Amino acid sequence: MPASPLVDPNALQARPGGELPAQAGSASEVQFRLFFESLKDYAIIILDAGGHITSWNEGAARIRGYSAGEIVGKHFSVLYPPEDICQGKPEHHLERAITEGRWTDDGWRIRKDGSRFWANVVITALRDERGHLRGFAKVTRDNTAWKRAEEALRESAERFRSLFQGVSVGVVLSGPHAECKQCNQAALDLLGLTEDQLVGRTSFDPEWNCINEDGSPCPGKDHPIPRAIATRQPVRNVVMGVYRSRAKDWAWFLVNAEPRLAADSSVSEVVCSFTDITERKRAEEELRASEERFRNAFAHAATGMALTDLGGRFFEVNQAFCQITGYTEQELLVQDFPSITHSDDLPRNMDLMRQILAGTIPSYVIEKRYIHKQGAAVWVRISVSLLRDSRRQPQHLIALVEDITERKQAEESLRELSGRVLQLQDEERRRLARELHDSTAQNLAALGMNLGIVDQAAAALDSGARKALNESLALADQCIRELRTFSYLLHPPVLDDLGLSSALTWYIEGFTERSGIAVKLKIAADLGRLPQELELMLFRIVQESLTNIHVHSGSRTATIRIARHANEVVMQISDQGHGIAGNLNDGGLTLARVGVGIAGMRERVRQMGGRLEIRSRSSGTDVEVVAPLGGAPT
Repeated sequence: MPASPLVDPNALQARPGGELPAQAGSASEVQFRLFFESLKDYAIIILDAGGHITSWNEGAARIRGYSAGEIVGKHFSVLYPPEDICQGKPEHHLERAITEGRWTDDGWRIRKDGSRFWANVVITALRDERGHLRGFAKVTRDNTAWKRAEEALRESAERFRSLFQGVSVGVVLSGPHAECKQCNQAALDLLGLTEDQLVGRTSFDPEWNCINEDGSPCPGKDHPIPRAIATRQPVRNVVMGVYRSRAKDWAWFLVNAEPRLAADSSVSEVVCSFTDITERKRAEEELRASEERFRNAFAHAATGMALTDLGGRFFEVNQAFCQITGYTEQELLVQDFPSITHSDDLPRNMDLMRQILAGTIPSYVIEKRYIHKQGAAVWVRISVSLLRDSRRQPQHLIALVEDITERKQAEESLRELSGRVLQLQDEERRRLARELHDSTAQNLAALGMNLGIVDQAAAALDSGARKALNESLALADQCIRELRTFSYLLHPPVLDDLGLSSALTWYIEGFTERSGIAVKLKIAADLGRLPQELELMLFRIVQESLTNIHVHSGSRTATIRIARHANEVVMQISDQGHGIAGNLNDGGLTLARVGVGIAGMRERVRQMGGRLEIRSRSSGTDVEVVAPLGGAPT
């Protein structure tokens, strides 16, 4: 390494202007050498009066990346970025050091590999005892980490300011006495105040008009900020109402206060944030009012109402439901609906419940029986719907229950009356058929016989009398045939004697002859004899159906199928006519539209405990009867 000037750095620091010691002995040189080489965190560079590098310590090699052999003898401007050289900064810095004795600068410098670092540079002019300039001492410290930390802090502060001012949440920084030191724009907007009106104001200010969530006054000491100061603990999720004098309204806020503690554990400041929940509070009030209306309607409704969980367990019932079932509210709340449902109705009820929980159906309405507390069956019409929570998840089941026991009893009485009427009708038909066959038909036969005797003496009659006699004989024969057919239609004796198959075969032959409609009869070989009442019911259904086909459908063909199964008999009657507009299975068509025939068919089937379905197609109508082989229910 080239020889260095005998400079005592202590002396340079002590003497203004950077004069060299008056005498530079070997002791000073040794001290300088030790100082020069020991400061490895500093780049110490000695320049001659022209700015060329004469000495380069280890710190300079580490910071700059050049070894002493690479840099000594070169002009120190090589250590500056190109833009600084273009601006003449190296010469300017030396001139300032000559003029002022010492020049300090902060800026970006360049390493050998081209990377840059932030440097703090001190350039001191070195002079001899006569004041002549001998050179410069340039001391550089790498402050890149500090610079980056400073920039990171500045960016963080800027981000905080942007966040502080940009969020929609009101934020207030309060001092240790609950005084507002700083606030963001959102806080001013939410409170309806200006910055001058809020900054400096304390939470104890009597002009604040605040209330708690329950509507009671909220004094200053109970505000979240004073509470956080007093307890030195966070105060979170406090709901407060604040009267805004400028807007002349109440605003509701959800408030949080976070204290910041100093080194002595005292509160240095409090960060208070609050959000506007006014609309939420209004919605909650409306919901509360709605729930109250529902509770009143639920409790005082004349219709029975019950809420159950998804398993069917009661958790709320009204008085009307208690009256229907005979249980008290407390007795019902320890039960579920299956426990009070009639066993015959439970399977269907549970199947519908599974469907509504699976989302297959939105609701259902059925008629079923509850078992009254006293043991009697109570008929009810029940409408069940599924209630969901805000996330559309199943939550509860609600049932509206109407007591229809009296209606069911009336229907049962009507059914018994209808059955009796049908029975009397059939008996009357049988009686009329017998009277016509045994009395009137016999009288007409006797009349025919007498006319036959007269016919034997017809030769004695004139032509007019003979003609009248012949016409009378023909009319008597026609009346006998028609009377026999009519009596058979009222009640065919073959039905009682030979059964349904023979009676239908006979009837269809006559129907086809009279109407011109071709009817195919397909009866299962194993049909056999059926109960008398069941055979009569099926025969009457065929009579009515074929009459409807003849009068209304326009079909030229019809098919009748009868099959016997283990516990029931199934009969199907089909045509290829116009069909029937409307649904005949849900009561949608009035009696005036369908006539008494279908109503009578339905009543006959119901009396036998069966079911009747009429399905209309674009090209015809299907009538299906399913009846139990056991006959009419007891």
